[in-house]
Amino acid sequence: MGNLEDLVQHRDMLLLAEAVAWLHDMGKCDERQLQKTAKLPPNTKLPDEIRTYEYKTAHLDLVGSGYLELLNERVSLKELIEEGRPQNQYEAGKPWLIRTLGYCHNVAHTEKEEETYYLSRQTLDDTRRSNPFGYESERLTGLQAKLYSLPFSQLSNPSIFKPEVEETFSYLSLAQINDNV
Repeated sequence: MGNLEDLVQHRDMLLLAEAVAWLHDMGKCDERQLQKTAKLPPNTKLPDEIRTYEYKTAHLDLVGSGYLELLNERVSLKELIEEGRPQNQYEAGKPWLIRTLGYCHNVAHTEKEEETYYLSRQTLDDTRRSNPFGYESERLTGLQAKLYSLPFSQLSNPSIFKPEVEETFSYLSLAQINDNV
């Protein structure tokens, strides 16, 4: 791509790539993942549904059979979401789009470089949404229902899908912030 017209020409695919970058970790937006990773009281047994929950693949059926076509590559959305992981960023046999999403995923996780990251788990009751100013909501609940309520059939229509994602997963409304000030 040499100029802004190229970006305009590929606008829809670039916006779809943005959605896919979020969707590759959408399974983390499910209370089953919170339950699986939360600090539990001693001798607590998780139900099989929670213990076997795999956030990387549990929701792939929602994205349908679409594809992303960019920079002379065509990759299915399912493959991009599933394969766009840090371990694939250096795999020469993988499409460039998958390697790039893997690289971006890796760079976004600077917190995992800290030793204390793996030592300090939250309890399920202490898992809350917060905004950049430190205001927190009540305990997170109903995440799976929110995820399934997104209009995945409109995934390739950014004017519909993106605002729904933003609304569904916004941290705190202005009213909640004002109540806390």
